Amino acid sequence: MRIIPHDELSAESIQDTLERLGRKGGKGGGKKRKHNSLTSRTARKQSVEDSKNKRTNEISLRINNVIDVLLQGVPDEKNDSIIKEYMTWVNLCIENGELVMDVNRDIEFSYFRSSGPGGQNVNKVSSAVRVVHIISGIHAESQKGRDQKENREDAFMKLVDRLNKHIEDWKMLKEYKPDIFENNTVSRNTIDELIN
Repeated sequence: MRIIPHDELSAESIQDTLERLGRKGGKGGGKKRKHNSLTSRTARKQSVEDSKNKRTNEISLRINNVIDVLLQGVPDEKNDSIIKEYMTWVNLCIENGELVMDVNRDIEFSYFRSSGPGGQNVNKVSSAVRVVHIISGIHAESQKGRDQKENREDAFMKLVDRLNKHIEDWKMLKEYKPDIFENNTVSRNTIDELIN
């Protein structure tokens, strides 16, 4: 290749040089592999499997946390009946494709005094709201407003969002581990075995 001194540079000479370089090209370097080779398919399959396992472990951990909170302080002899009711609700939600709950029976509201700014209202009125889904033990709170009704609606919407996410976790887990719902006899031990 000829090196052109600075004063001889022109648009035409630069274009000619670039075209010559483009035609010759380099050898490319590096290991050439077919796009769909056995090695790349194996690596891709392993990557997908690793991602699936990581996601399954994250979902399992979240579900286990909910179950642990649900069974906290419950005598061992009642664990199986609570788990059975919980799994019945999970199955029902998955089969219907939407959240299933009876607000009068499955939801419990409690009220407490807010903290933070708000003056006398905060000190004297129980405007903060805590709502619990009894079957799953999932709960939400709101104390952002001064009005109990506003906080009640906000807490309920937070709860619905958390319940929907929880059911989505179960749907994904069922997709990854289809055998999880085959056993009709569900206890804490069988859930531990299936989830882990």
